[in-house]
Order: sequence, then C-alpha cells, then structure tokens
Amino acid sequence: MIRNKFVLVTIAFATLLSACSGLQDSGVYNKPDSTAEPISIEQQITGLLQRAEQQKEPDASISTMKAVDLLLENSQFVRAKTVFARVKPDALTLSSATEYRILSAAIAKQDNDATAVLKTLEPITGANNPLAVTSSQRADIGLLKAWAYLQQRQTLESARQRIAIDSLLEDELDVTENREAIWLVLNSLSEQQQHTALADPDSDLQGWMSLVNLYQANRGDVFEMRRQLARWQTQWRDHPAANTLPTELAGAMALDEDIPKRLTLMLPTSGKLASAGAAVRDGFLAAYYNSHQAGGLMQLSLIDTNAYQSFSEAYAAALQQQPDMIVGPLRKPEIAALQHLVTADGPRILALNYAEQRNTKQPNAEENDMQTQAQATANFFQFGLAAGDEANQIASMLLSERPKRALLIRPTGAWGERVANAFKEPWLENGSIVLDEVSYSKGDNLSKLLKQALLVDQSELRKNKAQALLEEKLEFIPRRRKDIDLFFMIAQPEQARSLKPILAFHYAGDVPVYSTSQVFAGLVRRHRDRDLNGIIFTETPWLLGHHSDLRQRINELLPTKSSYARMQAFGVDAFDLAIRLGFLSRTPNSAYSGATGRLSLGEDMRIRREMDIAQFVAGKPRRIEYLPNESGGLSEARGDTGL
Repeated sequence: MIRNKFVLVTIAFATLLSACSGLQDSGVYNKPDSTAEPISIEQQITGLLQRAEQQKEPDASISTMKAVDLLLENSQFVRAKTVFARVKPDALTLSSATEYRILSAAIAKQDNDATAVLKTLEPITGANNPLAVTSSQRADIGLLKAWAYLQQRQTLESARQRIAIDSLLEDELDVTENREAIWLVLNSLSEQQQHTALADPDSDLQGWMSLVNLYQANRGDVFEMRRQLARWQTQWRDHPAANTLPTELAGAMALDEDIPKRLTLMLPTSGKLASAGAAVRDGFLAAYYNSHQAGGLMQLSLIDTNAYQSFSEAYAAALQQQPDMIVGPLRKPEIAALQHLVTADGPRILALNYAEQRNTKQPNAEENDMQTQAQATANFFQFGLAAGDEANQIASMLLSERPKRALLIRPTGAWGERVANAFKEPWLENGSIVLDEVSYSKGDNLSKLLKQALLVDQSELRKNKAQALLEEKLEFIPRRRKDIDLFFMIAQPEQARSLKPILAFHYAGDVPVYSTSQVFAGLVRRHRDRDLNGIIFTETPWLLGHHSDLRQRINELLPTKSSYARMQAFGVDAFDLAIRLGFLSRTPNSAYSGATGRLSLGEDMRIRREMDIAQFVAGKPRRIEYLPNESGGLSEARGDTGL
C-alpha cells in the first residue's frame, strides 16, 4: 500500500506536529500493469468491489481490502469503514490476516481510538506471532503504534517505535518524514523523560538524545550550535541522522551564504513607543552579542525612527549605512510607507509588524514595472506578535477534535473584533458554531452581561412565573444554558480576573476557558492570578522557561517591565530570523523553535508563529501538551514557567 494519508502522525504543543503517511505496498497486493490504460481511483475501487462479489473466499475479502486501502488513501474514511465490514477475517490466509489487522488498526486510528489500535496490532507484534509479517508491514505497524502511543501521552515509546522502523522505510520521503517526527517528538520530552531516554541501551536513541541536548543547550546561539553539530556528526558518523540532519539543524549548518555582513536595526527608541522599541532592541542586541561570532561577521547600526521628521528620512539614513538587511520598523504606518520605498536591488527587509494592506500595483502599470515590484516584494518579509494569530491557533487546535459550540467574550472595539474574527474564521469554516458573542467595555456590569449570555436570567424568569402561578415561594437553583462546549475569552489580566469567577458564579465553572497570551501579565503573581486557574492559553516559550539563561542575562543588565518581556523575545527572534530568512525562503515547510514560538515562512512572506500552550495552575502558568484524544482534553501539565 502507498504511504500518504493513511497513517497520520499528529503532535501539538504549546505546539503540536502533523505528518501524513500511509501503508506501504504489501506483498498481498499485486501492483497494476504499468502498460494498462490509466483509470480513476473511483473506477479502481468500483472494479475491486465488483470483482469481490464474483469471487470466493479468501479472494473476495482480499479484493475488498484492496478497495478499503484505496478508500483510506483518498480520505474516504466513512465509506472505508462500511466496506471493511464486508471482509470475513476467518476466511483469510495468514499473510492476508496480517494485512487485515493493519487495516483494522488504521480504521481505528481514523476514529481516534488509540487503545483499539494497540489492541488490534498486539497479536501480530508479540514474540509468539503466528502470522507472517513482512518488513514493509512491520514499518506500517510501527507507524500506527507510534501514533497510538503519542495519543496516550507515551511520548518516549512513540519515538522508540519510529526509531525501530527507520531502517525498514524505503521511500526517501517516508524516511525524511519519519526522522522529522522523531526529532519533534524527542524535543517535546520532559526533563525526566530525557533522563530515561539517555539511559536506554539503544545506541540510535542515545544518538538522537545527544543531538536533542546539543540543540536545546545552544538554541540561543546558532553559531555555537553549528560548531557542536560538526563535532556531533564526527562522533556519531554512523547514526541515521548524521548525513541527513533534521531540517531545523540543517538550516543552522547552511547559514553561511545567508548571514548579512551589514545589518541596520530601525526602531523607535524615543517618543511614545520608546519602551517597546527599547525592549525589542535589548533582545536583539542580547542575541547578537550572545552569538559569539556575530560581532566579527556583522556590522550593526541602529536608527531611531522617531528622531526624523518623516519615515522616508529615517529610511534614507538607514540606506546610507549600506546594509545587506534592514530589521524594522515597528509601527504599521511606517511599514506601509516602506512597502512603497523598497526596491528589487535594495537590502532585504524584515519588518517588525504586519502592514494593514499589502502593496498592490495600479491597474495601468506596465508589465516590467509589475515584474520589478514582484522582485522587490521577494525582499520584503513581515514578522509580528499579532493576537489574531494566537486566536487562530487556538481555534485550529480545538478543531482537531470535533466540531464544537463556543461562546466568545471580547472587549468592545476594533482590536477585540479583529481577534475574535481571527478565531471565528477557521471555527465557522469547519462547521463549528459561535453561540453568542459578548462584548464588554470598561465600566460595564460584567455579571449582568454574562448572566444574559448564559440565559440564567431566563431561568430566573421562569421561576418567577411559576411562583406567581402557584402563589408560593419555590426552592430553586437557576440553570445556565447547557449547549456551551467552551468559552473563548479575549481579555487583559485585570478583566480576566473578574470574568473567570463570574462565569463560575453563574454555574459555568465547569466549562473550559481558552484565551490568548494577553491574559497573562508576564510576571507570576500567584495570589492575584489564582482566579485565572484553569484558563488555557497561548504563550511564548520565552515566558515558559526556554532561553532562560539569555533572558536572565538581559534582565540583569537591562531590567525591564514584565509587560515588555514578550517584546524582548521578539527582538531575540528578529536577530535569529535575520540570519535564517534565506534558508527559510529556500526550504519549503521548514521551521525552527524561537523565543516567541515555532517559526516558519508563509507563501505571503509573513512569518508564521506557533506558540506553546499553557494553563494557569495554582496561580502560575504551566506548559502543557494539548493532544486530541477519544474524549477530548489535555494531557498532564509538563515543565514549568521558569519565571
């Protein structure tokens, strides 16, 4: 069977991982005649089912299983399950019985039933297995078990399964996908799990863990990471990853041609945005000096955009430095202006915000002007900390389970509406429902607003009518509406500390609450934030313990308000992106773990950011793994904030 959509590998953490694969070609099935007239997939499925009706067992069941395989490969899961029920397992030969169990496990996987996957595969993976299992089938079994263990939070065992079948994979794409999955899974291990893995006698696993430790110890210094990687490749020259490093590490090794020689940073370090600009600058400079070789490789100049009468003047001053790359500006109007100033032969630009509207050509523009503009756009990248991206991530994460019904709570105004719309876009497209949208302003009676949205007031009205009708006082507990699966709340810490207890007061304390990073002030205050307990939200790795050494050094030398901590992380990532943009541009689907999240480059030249997921526990954010399972919900919290 062909491995594509059949075996789906999913992980989500502050992040979550997806990799699609399917079953390999099995000895049970004959490959089609290469000289035959090509026919559609649907024709092949129909032909196999018609043939099965005319055949005797076990041939009829084997033809039916071929059809099921094709249905699974083409994502027709409901139909595949129906057709699979026609197979008669008792009539199968030993070799086809193995394939039957693999298909059965694959269907259980589509039902998100990890327990059934493992139970189905157990008879053909034990030491006393009476069934014939080919190397191709062992690979399929390993991938299915890896998925199932991941769903059961047995992360290390999932990695072990993938490592064990790595040498059985023949297709180059399958090998690459499997090793990328190993890399991401092992990077998600807790500290205790890492110690367990390092004590494992499997040399391949030890080599992988050595690579993970190297990466995690040097993620804030890409130059030192490169030196350590070269040593690792020498020490582990026979390891499967030695010649084919994970994409994230291969990118670090291929940076020589991408590192700019002259770099100009454009930020407002005076005026109204001085604090934000200074925080970004501090993070950028800390990463710059932390990369030991950077000082020798780059000449860095700083431009205060607020010191000039217009942005055009500030940009002209930046160009006088003859930079290979400009990082900034920060303000949206300046970025909009910059889009009209950038040229195809000018420096590469990494804008530190998103323009409201991308620059477009006039309808009467000449063709050569359009080509020039396209070349200029290819030099123009955008990177920002948009709350809308976080809302979109939360919605997409929740939709990995099943359609749901949400009630939205947001501040009144354009910003709150924009973030809410970013949540609703994927939510509604998937068939999920927004039951109501509560908007609030400063001074509003939040209890009254939420009471109405939860229909508690209608419950009380029914009580009053019943009392009036019966002319006696009734023992009564108000009821809220019961059709809410979750709340998506957009709020700053002060508002959230009021909203969460009010939800509990109105009998909705058992409904999950999701939010964006705005709900956390950036500084642990257990007593004040205990009212936020249970809220699940997106957060930067920077505030959840990653890059802790670099952050400590910044705070010791350049202490800043906790509210600007994310801007420091933004500056750290801006420096790393200045180095990595070339590799991200050349390598589709590549990504790396930064201080603000897992970063990748979209086709629109905007940086995509997938953040960690955290939950308030005892008034303190804790990183958690969010993995969809049969019942929905969260895994055990792992790690800690590090603050």
